[in-house]
Amino acid sequence: MPHKFRTSAHRRVPEPVVVLILALATAGATACKEDEDPRKNRVLSIELVSPPSALYRPGDGTTEIAVQFLVREADVSQAASEAIPLEPNEYIIDLALDNKPVDNEFIPDQSSEKLASSLHIGLVLDASFSMLQHGNFKDNDAFTPMKSAATKLIENGVSLWRNRPGSFSFQASWFNNAVYIQEGAWRPNDINSIAKPEQGNFTRLLGAVGVMADRLKQARDTGVASDIRDRHMMIVFSDGADNYSYFDNSSIDQHGETSSGADFRKIGTTPVTMENVLQKLGNHPSLSVHVLGFGEAINSAELKQLAATGGGRFFANPSAADLDSLFERVSKEFATVQTRGAVIPLPPGDYTFTLKVTSPTASEPRLCNLRLVGGREAVDQIASQCSP
Repeated sequence: MPHKFRTSAHRRVPEPVVVLILALATAGATACKEDEDPRKNRVLSIELVSPPSALYRPGDGTTEIAVQFLVREADVSQAASEAIPLEPNEYIIDLALDNKPVDNEFIPDQSSEKLASSLHIGLVLDASFSMLQHGNFKDNDAFTPMKSAATKLIENGVSLWRNRPGSFSFQASWFNNAVYIQEGAWRPNDINSIAKPEQGNFTRLLGAVGVMADRLKQARDTGVASDIRDRHMMIVFSDGADNYSYFDNSSIDQHGETSSGADFRKIGTTPVTMENVLQKLGNHPSLSVHVLGFGEAINSAELKQLAATGGGRFFANPSAADLDSLFERVSKEFATVQTRGAVIPLPPGDYTFTLKVTSPTASEPRLCNLRLVGGREAVDQIASQCSP
């Protein structure tokens, strides 16, 4: 059923979102080709998801170290961009301080609040009429499966954080000639109640990404997932190229509700260019942007640019009849993130904390060395150098 609207006064959305820190390192000697185990033909990489931290605790003289990361693996013939995140049970982690193993008594349990991190997701979903013109779907409808896949992604996040320290939250938006933004708290299944597109709708992709960038920045500035290990993630889905963000329809401002009674606003934007959007994506200190392209009409260069500037990944699946695989792939970008660390009594001095990752299917382990000053007041940053 179509959405119901009620008119309201125009309200402006604030300003400026991005970066993920990426680093990797190699460890171990390279074996001669004739000695290589044929089962070990994969290459590991460590990607830091947020800045590592070290905090001196004057109450007991310990230094609290934490590093948040995910581990990727790819075939030796694949590009780094094709590396897939591994599940935590697919590799082994070793922690060391100045080349000596960290005693288990200094390593917090994974459920410890010392390792807490929160995630806030912003969905930007294509609701243009072209989503109802995909011939390999029942009734040509790719919109309904997209909503279902996005709902599952959010439900996955909610489920994961039931057993993790920290919190998970989301906000939804969708776009055609205008931009529609969630108002108030939504349940994951409210995404499924977004009305189908109407014929004649255009694609205001850049305008929608800009609006979500502003909203995520505003959320962080007001304390939503704003601590050092907390992250924001924008997930953009489109089946076509932007063709309407040049047009000023900023006078549009209406309230509405979905078929489940979930509140939203329909708004227009002033003219938006790619340059405008990239600048917004560059102003958020803890955002990653992952972009899903579906169908033959996507502008891959445009979508790749959004993902690259947002420090995220671009996923394309032009011939897929099942959108779940696209959303499951991006779900791994947050589901496989780990936070590891130690709370160690350290005299004042310089130290090197090492994260080592080994996989039975990879030819070599990977190391990430974190150089820190321990045992002193006001220590809140450490330098990371993940290098060969």
